[in-house]
Amino acid sequence: MNHKKIQNLILFLIILFSLYMTIYADYQLISGVPYSDTISDYSYYPPGYQFYITVLSGATQLKIDLQANPTTYDIDLYASFNVGCDPYAYPPVFDYYSYSSTGVESITINSSSLPPIQTGNFYISVDNMEYVDVPYTITATVSSGPAGDKVEDFFKFTIGSQAPVTITLDPSSSTADLDLFLFKNTTDATFNELNDVIASSRSSTPGATETINQTLQAGTYFVGVSAYDGGSNSSTYDLTISAAGLNVSKDVWTMF
Repeated sequence: MNHKKIQNLILFLIILFSLYMTIYADYQLISGVPYSDTISDYSYYPPGYQFYITVLSGATQLKIDLQANPTTYDIDLYASFNVGCDPYAYPPVFDYYSYSSTGVESITINSSSLPPIQTGNFYISVDNMEYVDVPYTITATVSSGPAGDKVEDFFKFTIGSQAPVTITLDPSSSTADLDLFLFKNTTDATFNELNDVIASSRSSTPGATETINQTLQAGTYFVGVSAYDGGSNSSTYDLTISAAGLNVSKDVWTMF
């Protein structure tokens, strides 16, 4: 085989690998939203092909639940902070694990865990111990804090297709410290139960404009405005939302 053929073969393999990595890549989980799939027989998800969830500042707990269907199948659960899990590496790479002879596994990460919960990406891997393909459902739920700091105002909006969305909160007072949150849905007005936080903007600078830029799938979302309880935060504000190619206006929002 001459050098030209070798170069063409290497180029072909690079293109093939790039396409493979485009199709199979780490999948982002949304807090509180179950994800279902099937894992091949006696296999696991290596780094680069795993789940991840982003934990924002102020989170108090991350709970990851895995359930096989049926639960008699044996699948295991691994998680790590800021790096992909690899339980079969030497030494193994993971920070947290849950494995038994059943298909029901759960990991809870909080301030008492080693390592404790922190801001950033947590990676999650599923390991199939069976010689058959196993359907499963995985759910990662982030609970946020600080407890008792109330979200005073909620707004609702709906988008009809995937689009980049920009939400901007501009307080009228230069001394007000207002925070901005984006939820998939919520039924509680305190940070104790905000398990569906997609993104937030929480500057500690009084009078600062808060902005969230997020690409969202079609669906209904909620925006929360919170006046930080530690300062002088009585203020009116302007809240704007824009989505590329979509007509989203203030008159379609519903205030709770």
